Amino acid sequence: MNASVPRVLSVEAEAASALLFRTLGAHRAAVAALKPQPRSRLRPSPDGDPVQDRCQATLVRLLSITEAFASDLLSRKVDQALAGASNPAATKIADEAVIRGTNGWADQERAYKDWLGVKEDWKAVDRLAEARNAVAHGLGKLTRRQMRNEQSVKDKLKAVGIIVVDNRVVLSDDILAAAASACRDFIERLDLAVQAKS
Repeated sequence: MNASVPRVLSVEAEAASALLFRTLGAHRAAVAALKPQPRSRLRPSPDGDPVQDRCQATLVRLLSITEAFASDLLSRKVDQALAGASNPAATKIADEAVIRGTNGWADQERAYKDWLGVKEDWKAVDRLAEARNAVAHGLGKLTRRQMRNEQSVKDKLKAVGIIVVDNRVVLSDDILAAAASACRDFIERLDLAVQAKS
């Protein structure tokens, strides 16, 4: 009887998943510790919304953890493939290819497919990356680049529960919890898909 051995997550995938939820927990603790700001009778506070600021920082962190995992996994697989190569030129070429292959989500997805034969669904992280880009490059507002395809960007954000008001992404604890779960699911699927190809 030849039963297939079930795959288990790698240590790196487990660590990345745990870090996602530690980040979410730290976010919740930080929001709970925020003191309510007194409302000015004259004009709105120039400080913005501290809860949105925390939400934005947490979203960036969740996507950074996910992107770092995917990038590191791809890099490890390329390094393993070159493990006996004594040619410095081959090593340099591979290193430069990995750097190019991890420039962004689309580059990573293409590299996984072309180099490792792994065809995973990147839609959830791609959609969340739109929100992260608005936060990281537009301080919460859709960027000029995103405004070129405004409806497409808004549709992607809506698909992950993120609404846009006055071209600003609006985040909440529920959205961050769903984002952490989507990132974890992606990390686990990618990790297991790579193992299945090894």
